[in-house]
Amino acid sequence: MSSKKLVYLIISAIIFVICAYICISSAPRYEKSSYNSQKVYPSIIDDINNISEITFNTGVETFSILHEQDDWVVKEKKNYFANGERVRRLLLGIAEMEYIEPKTKNKERYSEIGVNDPLNDKHNRSREIVMKDKNGKSIVSFITSGSLLNLYNVGTGTYLRKSNDEQSWLVKTGMDASGDMESWVLQPIINLSPKQIKNIKISSKNKVILDASRDTTEENIITKVGKPAQTEKALSSLSNLRFIDIDKKEKAKAIIEGKSPETIEISTFSGMMIEMEIYNLTTEFNLIISVSADRLPEKTVTNAVEKLNKIYNDWIYTLSINDGLNLTSK
Repeated sequence: MSSKKLVYLIISAIIFVICAYICISSAPRYEKSSYNSQKVYPSIIDDINNISEITFNTGVETFSILHEQDDWVVKEKKNYFANGERVRRLLLGIAEMEYIEPKTKNKERYSEIGVNDPLNDKHNRSREIVMKDKNGKSIVSFITSGSLLNLYNVGTGTYLRKSNDEQSWLVKTGMDASGDMESWVLQPIINLSPKQIKNIKISSKNKVILDASRDTTEENIITKVGKPAQTEKALSSLSNLRFIDIDKKEKAKAIIEGKSPETIEISTFSGMMIEMEIYNLTTEFNLIISVSADRLPEKTVTNAVEKLNKIYNDWIYTLSINDGLNLTSK
């Protein structure tokens, strides 16, 4: 290596070290203080199983997630299932939330960190979260920006102000309180990767119009009846099938009464059989789903079947036109 190249390498290394030092030294550091490790809601661990309602006010919308028996449901979504795992992470994030340092008490500066009243937030950054027990008593009530910050030597955190309190805080938490109502609804309806599907059959007016299958997950699926392109479209939709609206089956009976559905039968390599009825209503598609076992399955599959039927049994789903078309012969 020439001396000239060696000099260039040394200079480059020095510049890299300096840049790294600047980045690290300029990142926010939070030293130990009298507030560190103090829980924001120290008693919530004792109350967490008594929480029956979580209300979000974003300034744009207000919605509530209710605890009914063993499930969380979205009140404004006709009490359809909420994303229970996301609710669990929210509760855990609040239970583990710790003070880092106090921030502003100045109401004029609340908007800078997203802790102003959501109704007065021009940028729709802040949201108020209120949690109540079965008797309607408030257990948790605070305003936050909802977004997480990466804090250099702490982890993640956010800005928070307890409702009716002037003092705002930077807190340590992994709590994800972001998103609108739709982001808290349990989606998708079905999430099957193409490799999970052993057989798919679509029938219309008692006639099979699509039939495709394979013997192992390593094989390409073979279309026996219909067109391969339609098989691919159907498999693609089933990998992330989402609804745009839902209703109780009992209330929706009048919509589909007298109409003949196309039926879709799907068997998976895990041993599940998914049966779907899809109604083409010109401007939209309605879907009814049930799940069973196509052979004597393992206990894990039985549990999965029971869990899915608990979700599907009482509901009829409205699909987008594209998803509806992809699941039919049209």
